[in-house]
Amino acid sequence: MIVKYIEILDQLFEPAYIIDDKQKILFWNKAAEKLTGYDAKSVIGKNCSLSEIVHTNESGEKLCLDQCPFQELLDKGKVSEHNLFLSHKTGYRIPISLRMVPIFNQNKKIIGAIEFFIKRDQFTTSARPDVIKELVKTAYIDSITGLPNKEYMESKLLKILNEAKINPLDTQYGLLVIDIHNLQEFNNVGGLEGGDFLLKVLGQTLVNNLEDIADCFVTRWYGGKFIIIINSNKINTLLNWSNKFKTLIEQSIILGYENHKIKVSIAGVIIYPEDTLKSLIRNLEQQLLISKRQNNNISIKEG
Repeated sequence: MIVKYIEILDQLFEPAYIIDDKQKILFWNKAAEKLTGYDAKSVIGKNCSLSEIVHTNESGEKLCLDQCPFQELLDKGKVSEHNLFLSHKTGYRIPISLRMVPIFNQNKKIIGAIEFFIKRDQFTTSARPDVIKELVKTAYIDSITGLPNKEYMESKLLKILNEAKINPLDTQYGLLVIDIHNLQEFNNVGGLEGGDFLLKVLGQTLVNNLEDIADCFVTRWYGGKFIIIINSNKINTLLNWSNKFKTLIEQSIILGYENHKIKVSIAGVIIYPEDTLKSLIRNLEQQLLISKRQNNNISIKEG
């Protein structure tokens, strides 16, 4: 279950790591390596209270003994925040703001935590709402696909729209929505597990084909819908991506469902400085309705 977070965490600019319910470090991202000087190999597998990154308070007292942040997380069962210090590999102490996000299993039991930490001076000089939102990105993960969910995508779109209003010439993005026509067919054949498996396969297909493309982003929107931010405001580029995705998806063979072909509609719009989140989503949904009436099930809004 924890594996699904790793790919996203390693792309963050913010330092982050994962511990299990025994406080053993399971993952340590590249940003954490950069801030602390410790590479992942030197800390993964160690108990966080025994590792070199020991957390201390203003007086230099170790918190792992009587004031353990993770124990507080277990007691409260929700996100917790702390101002403390950790030790850099060279020995000096780094003042950090720590946010701990619990990881639950299917029985709603806490099985670990994701811990985000940044230097406190960075936090105080850039504590805008979008930065804070970024820090808790992995709390907004779709439980089925492991992709960022609707709430996180909305926050990312708001950020893009704000940037577009400030620097309209430098903000060039388009938006695609992909909708699975026959998700219910897979549910009928394999139950919810069949539909969930289809969503996972489609999500991974999209991610694999965008992972080397800068500033592109995939999320599961809701139901059988996925939304993709494309780093271009050219109609032809959106159309080319739409055709590529449609071919990749509809030619996919789902293990155990070989006799069932995936059917999708794809729609796209350009993001303009005058757009709002509400108007952008409305335009995208209207374009999706149009795409479902097209022979090729693809429709990109022009102008």
